[in-house]
Amino acid sequence: MVARADGVEAVRLSGVQSEGELAYGALQGLWSQLSEESIRRLPVPQQRALRIIFGLEAAAKRMGATTHELDSGHVPMLSHPARVIDVIRTAANAVQGARAA
Repeated sequence: MVARADGVEAVRLSGVQSEGELAYGALQGLWSQLSEESIRRLPVPQQRALRIIFGLEAAAKRMGATTHELDSGHVPMLSHPARVIDVIRTAANAVQGARAA
């Protein structure tokens, strides 16, 4: 981290010429430096955009996974325990139903 001021973080990246052909190579380097807390401080549209760029949204769809978003800090099971329990129960029921079929 280079600097911090009033809720703003600045990070510095460096790369090598051979990475120049990689699409979003610098963003991937940036993403890897950010903590989950830093990412969650981004507005939701920017969080979604970064997840799409790195293929995280597409990977979830290919697996048939359902994603859930909570307006939460780094530990949603503490700030929204009932919602997390609902998600876990729904997933467990889906697995049990798939095994029975």
